[in-house]
Amino acid sequence: MSKDANGRLEVGLFSSSSPDTSVEAAHRMRGLSSLRIRLFQWLDERGWEGATDEEMQEGTGIEPNTQRPRRKELQQEGKVFDSGERRKTRSGRNAIVWVVGGIVDA
Repeated sequence: MSKDANGRLEVGLFSSSSPDTSVEAAHRMRGLSSLRIRLFQWLDERGWEGATDEEMQEGTGIEPNTQRPRRKELQQEGKVFDSGERRKTRSGRNAIVWVVGGIVDA
């Protein structure tokens, strides 16, 4: 990985033998900070199961006040979307299930 002019990590290291999905993922992560890359990769691995903010925090070990802004940035960049699904948090409240990708089939 290298850093761009803004000091953000650029992901572009993959070999010619990398699966096309790895190449695609690397292109989607270009220009993301290391915490956003970590969050994006973790959420991407979950597929359409997605995750709530609480699940992302538990799964990545990123603190809530750091994770939520990084997820919001990914959302604003069109990399993360509300799946339309809701899951209960530990406190019993409904939470948005976030996914990497585009339009979610209803």
